[in-house]
Amino acid sequence: MSLCNAIIVAVTFISGTLFAQEQLAEKIDPFGFRSKEERMKSLKKYGGDDATEDAVLKALRWLKSTQNRSGSWGDGYAPAITGLALLAFLGHGETPKSEEFGKTVSSAIEFLAAARAKERTGYFGDGAYVHAIATFAICEAYGMTRDPKLYDLMNDAVLKIVQGQRDAGGWDYNYGNSSRRDLSVGGWNMQALNAARSASADIPGLREAMKKAVDDIKAHWDRKSGMFSYSNDKSGSPTLTGVGTLCLIELDGTSSAEFKGAMRYLRANAKIEWRSGMSWPLYTWYYQTLSFFKSEENWEKWNPQMKKVLVANQESDGHWEHPGGAFGINGMELKVYSTALCTLMLEVYYRYFNVSVESERKSGNAGASNQPLGNPAPQANNQEPQDTPQKANKIYFKGIQH
Repeated sequence: MSLCNAIIVAVTFISGTLFAQEQLAEKIDPFGFRSKEERMKSLKKYGGDDATEDAVLKALRWLKSTQNRSGSWGDGYAPAITGLALLAFLGHGETPKSEEFGKTVSSAIEFLAAARAKERTGYFGDGAYVHAIATFAICEAYGMTRDPKLYDLMNDAVLKIVQGQRDAGGWDYNYGNSSRRDLSVGGWNMQALNAARSASADIPGLREAMKKAVDDIKAHWDRKSGMFSYSNDKSGSPTLTGVGTLCLIELDGTSSAEFKGAMRYLRANAKIEWRSGMSWPLYTWYYQTLSFFKSEENWEKWNPQMKKVLVANQESDGHWEHPGGAFGINGMELKVYSTALCTLMLEVYYRYFNVSVESERKSGNAGASNQPLGNPAPQANNQEPQDTPQKANKIYFKGIQH
């Protein structure tokens, strides 16, 4: 990269543009902080410690012990639950080559590949929640391993998300025709698109879909309350405000009035209490944790209480129970869901880079070499994925909502 281009990257990063994040990814592997050496550095730098890392390992060992023979977790929403569990392993830098967890990771990937192959619609399962979470996991798996067998699977799955986007930029429970836009559904689809970009997915319309998604997020913002709304209306939701801020950070940056207003709300109101009585508290805290870490807003206040509460409430065998109201999933699926989200929160220190990495990159101290943690990258494949007929799904994943 020339000096001129480097200056452009620095300037556009500050302004929070999609272009800047793409250029930054050329220099820093988005998944590179997950290697053992980089994990230890990031834990120390961003406020993790031995207790958080011990909790992560206990959780991964519990997940390993509860994996089904098929490679899945869960039953009714297995592709989504499996996707969340797989993300927890990938977040710790585990790949099919890992000594302790390699078989667990490879079996989960194989299950997701087989699950999609069974679906005539081209989705991983019923509904936009399920497909988005499974796609999110496959994108990270490819990004970390560069396994050629995952390349077309990733591209085909991401293409379905792009094709299922509403004209206004959002998504609904199903990828069929509807004017309804749901920010909760959109959150997982946007995380999948961000992971696809990080993994260098080759999808027609990916960049345009991300820009449209940003417009939709901003349309959900209520200036008066500072919150983002759940659906087409403007009634603000504390939970969905974390969804909106995280997705803006990933797709647009931190310079917009919508981001700044929502972050002011979160700084003043976000709190983490294990028995708060709220519905879907782990979902809420997941988005708030990533938003605070990635933006470096409120992180010094949030992190101590987050890690204290999560570590203190982990069960002795390594899993977490769900601390609040839940519907749509229960039993073992709810335990895996809860454990995966808590694990992802405690991996935040090294799972992604935050806004300060750009200034470190300019000084030459960013670390995290741009090398995959698994197999070498395959040869470029310029063939566009084949489309499959779209068909509205009949049910949605109720367990991951506002």
